[in-house]
Amino acid sequence: MDQKEKTPGVCVLDGAHPEGSESDEAGKLPSRVQRYGEARRRARAMFHHLDGSEQFARERADLRDCGNYLLFHHYYTVGKVRLAAMRSCKRHLLCPLCAIRRGAKSLRSYLDRFQAIRQQSPALRPYLVTFTVANGDDLGERFEHLKGSLQRLHGRRREWNKGKRGAPWSESCRAAGAVWSYEVTNRGKGWHPHAHAIWLCDTPPDRWALVEEWKAITGDSCVVDVRPIQQDDPAEGFAEVFKYAMKFSDLTLSDNLEAYQALRGRRLVGSFGCFRGVQVPEELTDELLDELPYIELLYTYRPSAGGYSLKSAGAVQADPDQEGGSVPGDSPALVPDHVGGSSADALHSAERGDILRVDQDLPVSARGVADGRRVFPADRPPLATFHPLDNDPFRLLDVAAAGCGHACHKSPWASCVTRWD
Repeated sequence: MDQKEKTPGVCVLDGAHPEGSESDEAGKLPSRVQRYGEARRRARAMFHHLDGSEQFARERADLRDCGNYLLFHHYYTVGKVRLAAMRSCKRHLLCPLCAIRRGAKSLRSYLDRFQAIRQQSPALRPYLVTFTVANGDDLGERFEHLKGSLQRLHGRRREWNKGKRGAPWSESCRAAGAVWSYEVTNRGKGWHPHAHAIWLCDTPPDRWALVEEWKAITGDSCVVDVRPIQQDDPAEGFAEVFKYAMKFSDLTLSDNLEAYQALRGRRLVGSFGCFRGVQVPEELTDELLDELPYIELLYTYRPSAGGYSLKSAGAVQADPDQEGGSVPGDSPALVPDHVGGSSADALHSAERGDILRVDQDLPVSARGVADGRRVFPADRPPLATFHPLDNDPFRLLDVAAAGCGHACHKSPWASCVTRWD
C-alpha cells in the first residue's frame, strides 16, 4: 500500500456537473458512460491499492464489484435515458462512481426544493458562497476548524433571528435558507478543506462584510467568495455544492485513503431555513418513466479497455393491460426503426460508433438483411444479444436460431452475424 502516483485519466470527474440537469438526454449517453468508466477505473485502482490490508478488507470487498454493470432504459419516444440498475458500494469517499451518483441525487432533490421555494417566494435569489480556512497537515483538525467556524457563523444568524439581546448582526442573517457541503483537496501544500453553500436571499450578501466576519471567526482566513447564480439555469451553481467531497484527481491513492479515514461517518452536507428537511433518496439509480416503452442497454466494465462496453440491448414495450407496468416485447429490436434524431445518434455512437437498426415493418422474407450491413436469419425478427469472442470486439448473435459453432457457447444458438469493426 505504498502507491503514491496519481491515477491517470480521472480529470473528467472534475467537471462542474456531477450529473447536469439535462444529463438524461439520449445525446449525452456516450459522454456519460465515458465519465462513469473513468470513475470505475479509479475505484479499481483503489481496490488494488487496498490489497493485503486487513483493516480495509470490507471496503476492498465492496469496491471489487461496484459498477461492474450499468443498465440504462432508453425511452426512445421522448429521447431520454435513465440509469435503471447498477451494483454500488455507496462508499462515496473511496469510489468516484458512487460519488457521482450520490451528487446527482442530491442535486436533483435540492433543485426540486429550490423550484418550489421560488414559486412561493419569488423575491429570493440564490448565491454561491464559498468559505475556506488555512491549509494544514492534519486533515481532521482542519476539517473541525472549518466546521466549527461555520457553526459559529450560523449560530449568529440563529441568535439574531430569535431577537437575543446583544446578538451581533451577521451577513448570514440575509439568508432565508441555505444548504452547504464540504470538500477537501491536497495539491502538495497540505490539506485544504472548504465549504460551498447556496444562500437564498432577498438582498445580496455583502462580500467584504462577510470577509471581515469570517476572518474574525476563523482567526486565520479571510478568503470568501460570493457570486450570484443564474435564475434561468441554476443547475451549474447548485452542482458546485453537490459534487463529491474529494477531488479525486488531485489526490494520490494514499491521500484518498487518509481522507477517507478522517471523514467517514461525518455529516458532509448541512442546511437551514427553507432548505431544511430535503430528503435525498438512498438509491443511486434514476427515477424511471414507467409508462413509456424503452430499450434496455446493458453496459459491462472491461478492465482491459478501462471503460464500459455495450453488452446487450433489447426493446421493452409498455404493457397496455397493466397500469405503470412493462413487459418484454414479443420481437424486440436493438434500435426501432422509428427512432431518429439525437436519440438514434447517441445510441449509434455508444458502441464502436454504430448500433444496429432493424426495420420491423419489412416482410419476414426480407428480414435477412438490415441496413445492408447486419445480417439476420430471414425466418424471424431478431432477438439479439452481445457476446465477447476471442477477447475482442463484440459479435452480434441471434439467440433465437440454431447452429452456432463457437466454443464460447454451450447451447445451440445462432451463427454470428458481423463483427463490430
